[in-house]
Amino acid sequence: MSDQAAPVALAKADIESLATQITELAGTDEAFESIRDRVVALQSEGDGFYARYCRRVRGSGKLVYLPVEAFKLGDVTFGDRAPEEVFESSGTTGSARSRHLVGDRSLYQRSIVKSFRRFFGDSDTIVLGHLPGYVESGGRSSLVFMVDHLVSELGVGPSGLFVDDTTRLYEAVHYSKLHGIRIVLFGAAFGLLDLSEQLSLTLPPDAVVVETGGMKMRRREIARGVLHERLATAFGVKRRQIWSEYGMTELLSQAYATGDEWYSTPPWMRVEIVDPVDPERKLNDAEERAIAIVDLANVYSACAVLTRDKGVKTGDRFKVLGRLPGVDDRGCNFLLE
Repeated sequence: MSDQAAPVALAKADIESLATQITELAGTDEAFESIRDRVVALQSEGDGFYARYCRRVRGSGKLVYLPVEAFKLGDVTFGDRAPEEVFESSGTTGSARSRHLVGDRSLYQRSIVKSFRRFFGDSDTIVLGHLPGYVESGGRSSLVFMVDHLVSELGVGPSGLFVDDTTRLYEAVHYSKLHGIRIVLFGAAFGLLDLSEQLSLTLPPDAVVVETGGMKMRRREIARGVLHERLATAFGVKRRQIWSEYGMTELLSQAYATGDEWYSTPPWMRVEIVDPVDPERKLNDAEERAIAIVDLANVYSACAVLTRDKGVKTGDRFKVLGRLPGVDDRGCNFLLE
């Protein structure tokens, strides 16, 4: 649907019915674009953060990517629903944290489960989470919420989160070998690397290790490919069994790279590579610039987000190449006015 034909003046009550349809999308461009245009038409009108930004950039009813910094500057919400969850980014000492006010917890939960099943399948799974730093942050981490929900909804046997006490991990390995049930272990990049260096433990041959980012921390920086090789060696699994998850506080959907460095998205999420100074200009495959995302699960906040991640795209898959260098993004000026 073209920008000129985008629907206008829809009742806000329509967002309720849209929210029930989002995670039922089958993956066709036509279905995605139809719901996207309806969500954009709603979110770009009114007096919300995203609507005010849209009017300054292009006008209501048009798809505009909201700079991710907006979630640090104010409450990015749509509609009158009170938030059912409030997530905060980990941030660094003294820095402002992003806050995402989640109007519909159940929509996020459906997004989590349906994305997982799309990429991991429906077989029984021991779901483990090793998220030191996140777990101790006070319960406002969307990543902890995600893994904890997978544990409670899909996990079997000794599934759960752990930090210093690795007993659960050893129990999971024993349970997996005894019952023939695979392990899926989530963890932040350096936490997994520390864990693999501290333990002498070989995971079962069908285990999957999912690193969730955090390639640069206080001690060192490491390329994703090198990290995955080291994790595969340390855990005694093949390189293709080291996966990646791409998500952030500001999004309610997750993309997965299933054994390589190229991410795929669920049907209600799309990624474009754009010029960060002029996000309306989409770039061609193989051009490396800013990752822009439409996440329809953000129906109660802002569905179109311009990240600070650098990436490249081929077809419907994308690769994350690190953080963008400092850019004078005109959007940030609008956000501060």
